[in-house]
Amino acid sequence: MQMPYLTKYYTNLLTVKTVFMKRPILLLSLAVSFVTILPQAQAQKNTAFAITGEVKGNLNWTVLREVNLSNGSLVRNIYIPLSQKPAHVDAVTGNVINAAASNQPAVGSSQSLSAASAYDAGQNRLYFISLFGNELQYIDLNQRELKIFHVENQHVKQFVSRPGEADNITRMAFGSDGYGYALTNGGNHLIRFSTGKNIHITDLGSLKDGKNNGDISVHTQAESWGGDMVADDGGNLYLFTIAGHVFKINPANMTADFLGTIKNLPAPYSVNAAAVDENGQIVVSSSLDANNYYRVDLSTLEASAIDQKEEKVFNASDFANGNFIACGIKKTDVPTIRVKEFTGKSIAVYPNPVKNKTVHVYFNNIVQGKSTIEVAELSGKKVAGTAAYVSVKGQTQTIQLPAAITPGMYVVRVINADKSVFSENIVVE
Repeated sequence: MQMPYLTKYYTNLLTVKTVFMKRPILLLSLAVSFVTILPQAQAQKNTAFAITGEVKGNLNWTVLREVNLSNGSLVRNIYIPLSQKPAHVDAVTGNVINAAASNQPAVGSSQSLSAASAYDAGQNRLYFISLFGNELQYIDLNQRELKIFHVENQHVKQFVSRPGEADNITRMAFGSDGYGYALTNGGNHLIRFSTGKNIHITDLGSLKDGKNNGDISVHTQAESWGGDMVADDGGNLYLFTIAGHVFKINPANMTADFLGTIKNLPAPYSVNAAAVDENGQIVVSSSLDANNYYRVDLSTLEASAIDQKEEKVFNASDFANGNFIACGIKKTDVPTIRVKEFTGKSIAVYPNPVKNKTVHVYFNNIVQGKSTIEVAELSGKKVAGTAAYVSVKGQTQTIQLPAAITPGMYVVRVINADKSVFSENIVVE
């Protein structure tokens, strides 16, 4: 169903050359998906990184800030192009590059309006893609000196981009599996990227509509373009679109299930940015409206204005943080695994649950060579890791977890010598 304000909104976008600046929906979990908001094992922050204009109400989305999700106030400025001239660096070689001479616009330039960013809490990096570009870029927030890193050896869009806006990337998020995800407007390309020293970008292909979506398709311009994505701790992504619709995306089978529509947002409020707050609810922003942010109750999809600190907030084309929605996976939902219960698996992790701070990784159908094993929080923060030099079938590697590790759910990732990745959730008691 097309909303009356959508036609006007798209007209404004083309006129101002702002194109899509994301319209995330916020609804998520509700009765359809039976998502329960549960305490996270690790505390979540109540801030988000935001792509904004130079001042409140401005539509030139090139400035990176951090904002408070509870009251809309400014926490800090990350990058203001008018006053900062950072070095641009090749992420692979470490060499300084001439971004102005590149055919890929750098975030912060006049051609670099951006509506897509994702925060990797494990690496403390903020990734983004310019609206008209084809290059993954990031800022390493661990470094005192501001630099913009460019992944120049791989294109984000590994396909021939069509004229128009269908292939613009306007939504990004990090999943609980540690990968970053980016989605084109038309939903025909869900792109996954790894992080670390060897970034690898993979086009997973087109999303499929869920069997109960009815007339609401994840590919329809008026209903499903633009917006933002967030993730839960069970491996799912959630797409919030300009029309206030929300889809639950399973990257494993590429299905997008329509969950419903947000209620009580003032017309013509467009949803462009979405982030999970410290309580597991969603805070949204419009890229065009600086009057307020709205918090969405995931059990009812009712939106309510936050208790803003100042008269105006920074209207944002995108939010990003390291929080996840708790999807209700309890300890009893994680299968108990003991040794010799995984003869059909190429890799297995045991025991599960972990009772004595010791995890074993069993290699069955092996890829010979060096494998990297990491244990991380669902936010992506690494808590333990080791290297395994796999040479024979049945080899087992032991990982000792920190003595003071917080009980809860974690993810074990194994990166094999052939760069294939295995991941599995575990519960630490």
